[in-house]
Amino acid sequence: MPDLERSGSAAIANHYRAEIAHGRLLPGEHLPTVRELAQHWKVARPTVDKAISILKAEGLVYTAGRGGTVVRGEEDGESTVAIALDDQIEVISTEVVTASENVARQLKVAANSSILVIHLRRSGNDVA
Repeated sequence: MPDLERSGSAAIANHYRAEIAHGRLLPGEHLPTVRELAQHWKVARPTVDKAISILKAEGLVYTAGRGGTVVRGEEDGESTVAIALDDQIEVISTEVVTASENVARQLKVAANSSILVIHLRRSGNDVA
């Protein structure tokens, strides 16, 4: 188990970010369960949840429901969703984060650039 030099969630996210960047975790592979990670890192489950949220925000992993957390591949990128004119968009939160190599490549910016992450909630008519 790596030493927790920073906050637990940041250290866990850093560890898995490096595992993905160095090809030790490949697209389509699953991370251990939240329970397993909490036991391995000797932290509470919310700490693991926060670490996974960091990795999801960076586009490195996605949650497949009860299928767990999966390393995202290039082909797994989120698709653009059409928004109807009568939909309502609410900004839930914003934050400036450092772009990982994967996110920077997708955004066509330099790695470690500061980027703005905006979390939105859409409500209104469903769009097919």
